[in-house]
Amino acid sequence: FKAGNYQQAIASYTKSIDAFNTEASNWNAKGGSSGSMATAPTPRNEAMLFSNRSAAHLKANEFESAQRDALRAIAADPLFAKAYPRLHTARCSLGLFREAAEGMDKGIEELRQAMNSCPASGKSEYQQSITELTLLSREARENMVLMAKARSLCQEAYSIINAPATFDASVNGSGAAENTEGASSSSPSSPNQQQGAEERQKRAMQLLTTAEVSLRELFQQYKQTSGAIVAVYAEARAPSDPDAMNTAIQRFYTNTSFSNDPYFCYVRALVNFYRQGEAGFKTCQLLLRESLISDPDNKASKMLRKKIQLMEATKEEGNTAFKSKSYQVAIDAYTRAIEIDPLNKKYSSMVRGNRAAALMELTSVANANDRALVDCEFAIENGNDSAKMFARKARVCEKLEKWDDALRAIKQADERSGSGEYRSEVSGVQQRSRNAQRKDWYKVLGLDKSRASSYTDVEIKKAYKRSALVLSLIHISEPTRLLSISYAVFCLKKKKKTTNHKQTERDEDK
Repeated sequence: FKAGNYQQAIASYTKSIDAFNTEASNWNAKGGSSGSMATAPTPRNEAMLFSNRSAAHLKANEFESAQRDALRAIAADPLFAKAYPRLHTARCSLGLFREAAEGMDKGIEELRQAMNSCPASGKSEYQQSITELTLLSREARENMVLMAKARSLCQEAYSIINAPATFDASVNGSGAAENTEGASSSSPSSPNQQQGAEERQKRAMQLLTTAEVSLRELFQQYKQTSGAIVAVYAEARAPSDPDAMNTAIQRFYTNTSFSNDPYFCYVRALVNFYRQGEAGFKTCQLLLRESLISDPDNKASKMLRKKIQLMEATKEEGNTAFKSKSYQVAIDAYTRAIEIDPLNKKYSSMVRGNRAAALMELTSVANANDRALVDCEFAIENGNDSAKMFARKARVCEKLEKWDDALRAIKQADERSGSGEYRSEVSGVQQRSRNAQRKDWYKVLGLDKSRASSYTDVEIKKAYKRSALVLSLIHISEPTRLLSISYAVFCLKKKKKTTNHKQTERDEDK
């Protein structure tokens, strides 16, 4: 045990317990004598052996076995005080804080009775043990309250997330088929509904953050040992940090104390839901099935399963509408899909990427391209950073004449592709960018470009004076614009001279 070989220590203690039981049986059978023992086996000896093996189980993270041995030690000798802290540690590691507190309370009662009947010289030892168990009982009850409060906050948060009208309608239905039909018949999302989704997201995150903060210290203390505590903490942090929570719960996958628990299965599904988005829906469904087999009435698992079904159906509705070129219908469906769970950024990044493609097709809507760009940027920032997504962003930026952003995005698409698929598009954007950024000097001076060949130097000078006068009256100090106007005069005069020179050369050639 001291060398850290806990499995070997467990094996040795097991042999000692077996030998003790054999000797005790022989002693009783022979009426008070046994071959290797000069004195009778005592309950204290038995309690010491089970307590020591309990300590070895604790070090090996075998908490159920540790709890079982601690209880057997206490049963052998209720006054063996060392067994109680080990029972406390085992039960707290299993997340059984109420049971841990009750165990300490029973120990306090046993020790207090013994202290009351013992000589004065022995009372201090009992009092010291009672004080220790009192502190452990109080700690267990405080942790129990923290766990209960955090669970309650998580339940409230996810009930808020699952509150939109489209989701309520599907939950009140009887299955996936009804979910799909309900999604198809849902009305487009209104500005008020979108604002409601944002408010739900904000309120839910406040509750989950409060739960996470309240459990943070407890999580740090038990994250290596208690799947129960890790599960509640992971439920609170699943939307905000699913990757870290996936790592935290992985160590308990093979521990049957937790892996078969319906709540633990639900939390695994929840973490996967936020971590992988739509790519993880199949795994989520399998985990939720395990949870519901163990606990058919598990409301959280039922709710998450129905939510996944609705998200899949609503997104597919959008895809179908997009393929049939019903772009506004597709946008409405994608928006409803996003609003089902605004906290699932991974899923939203995929759906918003699709919505951006639909928005780009709405040429008659004034701000459609601006909205498409916002969706593209959200998608890329939240994991949907494929070459296709960068190319889509580049095309939106080009429509908005954001040439630097367009060129940067299409180059990133080309780099991610690695196949040269976007190489020609890079060249095209570069050329169109150069063409677009050539100044229309006639426009700067307020002249009609279609009459460019008829303007004289005098007319160009008049246009300059008129523009400069307007600028001085409206914008008192704008040297950059004034410089631009002056430079426009220079460019047009130079262009006119060049044009006249070329015309003279052509006349001479004739």
